[in-house]
Amino acid sequence: MPPQQPVGHSGLYPDADTAWSVSNGQVMVAQVASGVAGTPQPFVFKGVRYQPTPLDINGGAAGSPMGDFYYIGMQNPGTDATTMIMYQPIWDRDVGPNGLIRKLGANNIGVYGSFNMPPFTLSAPGNALPVVPSAGNATIDWTALGPIRYVPANGQEYPTYMPAGASDKQAPPYWYHYCHDVFLDMCWNGGVDPIYVFLSVGVSTAAFYSTNPAPASGSQYTQVQQYYLDTATWLGQSYGHHPALAGFYVTNETNQPTASGTYEYREYWDFLNAVGAALKQGAPNKLTLAAMQDDTATLTTQLVQYVSPPVPGGSAPATEPLYVDSKGNITTTATGNNPAYATDVYGLDLWGWNLYAAPTTLTPIIAYLSGRKAAGLPMAPVVLSEIGIPQAMRFTQVANTGFGTLGGNDPYVANPNGELATWDSTTGAAVLSPYISGTVLGQESLAVVTTTSTARTSTTFFTENPTYNAGGLVAYDSDTGNYWLFQGVPQNPASPGLPPPSWMQLDATIYGALLEALRTPKHPPAAAGPAVALYAYLQAAAGFQVGNDSVAPANQLLQGVQVFEFSDEWYKWMDPTVTDPTTIQTAAGVHDFRDAPIAPWGPANAQFYTCWEEEWFGLCSVLPVGRNSTDPAIASDGWLTGGVADKLTPRASYMVVQQFFAQ
Repeated sequence: MPPQQPVGHSGLYPDADTAWSVSNGQVMVAQVASGVAGTPQPFVFKGVRYQPTPLDINGGAAGSPMGDFYYIGMQNPGTDATTMIMYQPIWDRDVGPNGLIRKLGANNIGVYGSFNMPPFTLSAPGNALPVVPSAGNATIDWTALGPIRYVPANGQEYPTYMPAGASDKQAPPYWYHYCHDVFLDMCWNGGVDPIYVFLSVGVSTAAFYSTNPAPASGSQYTQVQQYYLDTATWLGQSYGHHPALAGFYVTNETNQPTASGTYEYREYWDFLNAVGAALKQGAPNKLTLAAMQDDTATLTTQLVQYVSPPVPGGSAPATEPLYVDSKGNITTTATGNNPAYATDVYGLDLWGWNLYAAPTTLTPIIAYLSGRKAAGLPMAPVVLSEIGIPQAMRFTQVANTGFGTLGGNDPYVANPNGELATWDSTTGAAVLSPYISGTVLGQESLAVVTTTSTARTSTTFFTENPTYNAGGLVAYDSDTGNYWLFQGVPQNPASPGLPPPSWMQLDATIYGALLEALRTPKHPPAAAGPAVALYAYLQAAAGFQVGNDSVAPANQLLQGVQVFEFSDEWYKWMDPTVTDPTTIQTAAGVHDFRDAPIAPWGPANAQFYTCWEEEWFGLCSVLPVGRNSTDPAIASDGWLTGGVADKLTPRASYMVVQQFFAQ
């Protein structure tokens, strides 16, 4: 048996590491060999958010949010257990030597699911035991979960669970998801074109009194905080020296407004900083950041603090406003001091900002950053941690499905068209068919279609071409050689209150080469309209890139992008407002049902109207392989059913991102 590896080192790369830092407002990375760091080099974020949740995954099958699909585990309990690769087919497909993320040209990924699951979100196998919080639970010894030891299996060495001081393999507790080194090793790829990884602690709003004042038993905000601190300590110690690791997301979009929200309270920012400090204990040379939803009030609201520690279930204590003095100290004294804002107390290395728009000088976050830079005020570097556009859209409601608190419900099956995928073993492909007759659930934007000037401008265009009934339709006019983008709602262009249907000619100097590439292949990729808008988003973001000599120094505000997201990945659980038996029975992989009104997407020179669908932002669409879309993707023991990953098909937006990353 190989010698036991120290905590935080990969079994394959025990002498390699990377050191991350910020210098003069630029993210830097240095290669480390045998403890010696090389010269730091500027790092530009060319990444994607990555949560490869298979079709029809139960929301709690691998923990929440959306599961941990990055580990290997034991096939049998006890000391005779053998190592089993569970999710490697997914990694091979995505980050392997010929993976789609590598072909995309991405240099980093950001995951959502934590590398070890919150005990209070999991049940024991068979739901035999209640969920248990980590705080105060003497049976959970977080310090005993590492280091990882490599053991032989099938002629190879695989890491497995080995508590400190143990001489034999042991079956881990049901909530411990074994080891993730194999996934990280694959991302590192021996240091050749590595895909750097940002892990997630996943702090939720339940960790704050302002949003969790009267918790259920065992879920007090203080207990939840202790769990996240435990998780951060464990993550940092276990993976803090892996060369593929770039850093950690502490939280994602938990900056909530109003008095029952988070961002105006110092407790929110102090705890994010505390989690960052816990991570740094084991990972001192990795980055920490929090991803914020696009709300600049987060940065411009004066902070308050509770005058006394809040008691779960008790009355909320009074609050008092905070100020900052000339030395940067936070105080409650107003005289001679300025109001204190989030930027005065934020202690993480980077800000993540989730912006679903083309950034311009008038975009609130860009204007805010420009103002701070011009005034010489400090600000941690900012990366656009989510930027993207929906690849599917919907114009009708679903029969026999009610309206939830978030608006019209929209259950789906295998793909945006609301079709059931039935596996045909003879052809080796999934056969698609509508699962509710006569109901149009959604329509993935089409590839570029070819038409004539007369046909395109006809009032019966969509009646005569029902398959074109999609938002973001791009048409090539064979009479003139021009490209046109349809604006409005093709299915019901006369709806009151909606923009009148019209065609907008796309600027050939901006989009010409892209559109030709989308039209000419033998099998053009789908979703041309969203690709056009995403192209504009990314090009606009490049106009604010830090370290780019072609960008004016005053405009160098962003570290780069992480595109949301790699694939259609957000398969969740059934909405409780859906009661129709047919819908419940057939809607495999049903989503969270939220929708938004018909609204414009994209910049002014490439804009279309649609209801956006949260889960179909993927650069790649997904279909099951070797099973029906109603069959479970994950076995009851948490393994990938059949050992086969779902099939991904790149959309037009994939090509756009690929071209952008190659610049």
